[in-house]
Amino acid sequence: MRVIRQENRGESAARNRGLREARGTHVLFLDADDLLAEQSLERLCAAVAGRPDAVSLMGCRHFRSETGEEIKTDRAVQTRFYPEIISTNFGPPLCWLVPAEIVRKAGGFYEPLQWFEDWDLWWRVGLYAKEIVPVDYVGALYRQHAKSQFATISMKNRTRGHAVITARMAAELLQRPHLLATCGEPVLWAVWTALVRARAQGVPKSELAPLVAVLGRLSEEITGPAASARLARATRAFGAGPVLAVSGFIERLQQSVHRRSEAAQ
Repeated sequence: MRVIRQENRGESAARNRGLREARGTHVLFLDADDLLAEQSLERLCAAVAGRPDAVSLMGCRHFRSETGEEIKTDRAVQTRFYPEIISTNFGPPLCWLVPAEIVRKAGGFYEPLQWFEDWDLWWRVGLYAKEIVPVDYVGALYRQHAKSQFATISMKNRTRGHAVITARMAAELLQRPHLLATCGEPVLWAVWTALVRARAQGVPKSELAPLVAVLGRLSEEITGPAASARLARATRAFGAGPVLAVSGFIERLQQSVHRRSEAAQ
């Protein structure tokens, strides 16, 4: 075991340092206060033996740090990265065994993020990994502290972080037509939903400029110029008013997407 010390720059910086120092073919990120059950590494490694482009994912037990009480248990199920990862974080870092080279290609953890940095990494890992191999074993023991930074994060900051990640994901998918062809509609709704939630929580429009910009590009690609123009007008007009005020527009936009899809078939 090697112990490496550096200036405290947050979780993502520490994990990236570990990634740079790693010598093995695969990595698993384990925070100091979390635990792995016996056989976790053996089972994760066995699941991807001979599959260099695969990642393995095991179940996770969430428990309260103060009492040891179980909060919930999530089991690993058969799934794929896209389009599911657009709206779902599959699990904290200690659930995953990933080829180190794939994590490096994905760029490691995005250090400016304060929240949801694991989800931000997994959608990028999904651009390079060919499959997720589920392991029917609950080996990740994830400790939750009542007064941790994540437990006390405000809803405004949750939606702020979600907006940043969604904008980054959508911008990347726009550069990958093969993925956009199958994930375009889910990512369009994810971007719009992130925008609505962030504004409803009072996140300033100025912070959401990247999300608004990518929304315009997505709508042009997916719904065509006419629907895109309507979406642009709605986006410019959208303030901190009632969220339900835009539900009719969303429904009409969905109908436009379905009509274009049927026509293409």
